[in-house]
Amino acid sequence: MAEFVEDEDMKVLKLEFEWLLREHVPKVLTQLGTILQECSKCLRLTSMPSKGATGEIQGEVRPQDYFMLSTPNSDTLKGYVAVEGENISKADLKFKLPKASSSGFRVFIRERLPWKLKQIQDAINYLQLAIEKVEETKANCNFSSGQEVSKLLKTEIASGLLTINNKKSCSNSPTGCGRNNKFLAKGKTRLSLPDKTPVLDMLMSGNQKVFKPGLPDDVVAYFCLNSDRLVLSIYTLTTLPVPPQSSKQPQENDPVGQTFEYNSKWMEITSHFEVDCSIPRLSDSMLLIGAALRLCQQLKDKFAVFSVLPSR
Repeated sequence: MAEFVEDEDMKVLKLEFEWLLREHVPKVLTQLGTILQECSKCLRLTSMPSKGATGEIQGEVRPQDYFMLSTPNSDTLKGYVAVEGENISKADLKFKLPKASSSGFRVFIRERLPWKLKQIQDAINYLQLAIEKVEETKANCNFSSGQEVSKLLKTEIASGLLTINNKKSCSNSPTGCGRNNKFLAKGKTRLSLPDKTPVLDMLMSGNQKVFKPGLPDDVVAYFCLNSDRLVLSIYTLTTLPVPPQSSKQPQENDPVGQTFEYNSKWMEITSHFEVDCSIPRLSDSMLLIGAALRLCQQLKDKFAVFSVLPSR
């Protein structure tokens, strides 16, 4: 009698598994694709239409957004930036840095030479890889038999969308593990964590050339993202008359006092401050990526209960 009950339970479990494959997984993939497309569109938002290789318009066109940047309770820095897609397309920044220029100075960024926010571009690229895997799986799999489950195990959807530690549950999931690329997780990380770029690398990257007229030789400015915020870091430098006898060890939150050699001169960082502003579409993008990751995890959890089924 116990064996009969067990057989009936397994039969019901198998039917539920097959229903999940035929009905639920395609719906989840469609929903997932919609979320990823919306997130990609959000990151590409621009007021100027750009064209792809075949001439098609890329990105959603809308009125340009301007965001204010200023130091609280001082006139050290005041101005605005316009962020479109992965570019800072415009900026008007007024500085008053006593150690650099007592009278102050003003610089601009123009559309013809924008500041490239590589973090956004990287996030867009990871999203596109995830979108392509979702579409490929939807096109190639009908989820109607156990044999097709085995075939789908070899695909890479979940490898791009999930971080899976349990190998047993992974082997019984219709999304599989693949090469564990974690596209969405990588995209989220690129937006969430600011680039830790040394000042010497900032100078050598060529980004300083986008400011017109150029920044003073003793000032370095650098843009990066920290989640939904655009951060502008400002450093002032002093040229040392002789090479330092010892160099201060780099500190993540305190670069002041560090020395480095640039263009055959030794430089010391004498001050550092940051200003930031919130970019709403980046906040929306983070929420959408989080929703996509949760959707993938929920799908994985639903299939974990079928690990008791043979060859499933």
